[in-house]
Amino acid sequence: MRFTVEFEVGQNYFPVDYRKIFTSYISSLICNCNDETEKSICEECINNSKKFTFAVYFRKPVFSDEEISFSEKIINLNFSCYDQKFGSVLYEIFNRNISERYLLENDNFIIPTSLRLVNEKEIDTNDVVFRILSPVLITKYLKKQKKFFKKYSTFLDEDFEKFLKKSLYKKLKVKGQGMGLEELSIEIIDYKKTVVKHHGKKMTGNLGKFRLRANKKILNYIYRGGIGENTEMGFGMVEVV
Repeated sequence: MRFTVEFEVGQNYFPVDYRKIFTSYISSLICNCNDETEKSICEECINNSKKFTFAVYFRKPVFSDEEISFSEKIINLNFSCYDQKFGSVLYEIFNRNISERYLLENDNFIIPTSLRLVNEKEIDTNDVVFRILSPVLITKYLKKQKKFFKKYSTFLDEDFEKFLKKSLYKKLKVKGQGMGLEELSIEIIDYKKTVVKHHGKKMTGNLGKFRLRANKKILNYIYRGGIGENTEMGFGMVEVV
């Protein structure tokens, strides 16, 4: 399920570490929900399988080390999730909070002004081209002097496909869809390296387009729930080209 929320913003700037604002906002909507059944459905999805993703769109953004400035005080949050029940419940929670102001730091705020469903495609082939809407993060742990350290992998690394499969397996085994990853292959069509800041840490991410060949169930999972690490924090959202 996919939908877009449009927000009015108090100021025409945001911190570069902006994704945590929207994860906190979504968490606050769920925490303040009075319907215990809806809250339970959301909390189960968020805490257990994390099978959703989102991307934030700014109008003509200009990036500096600490801030993003943009031409209009409007921001779009594009949301996608694998679980239809969770998506429907969260959509209704968003809908009930239209026009409700959410306060931020530095006298800023966001107000959701509109909400619309986005047409979702059904992938019925084993070969798809994806465009990345929010940076794809793939981590790998390397051993040096008997210690392991974390490094972010890029599409250009020779071992990228290996660690991509490891990342997918962690997610797909939750759904019992881990079978078939051995046949997965990726072809990079367009690539841009990006460095993002999240919770004060710098992370290397991947943008661009890529062709993925895999079981169509795996492709549909990626299309709906995102690809890579930390999808629930605003990374790894893709669309079908």
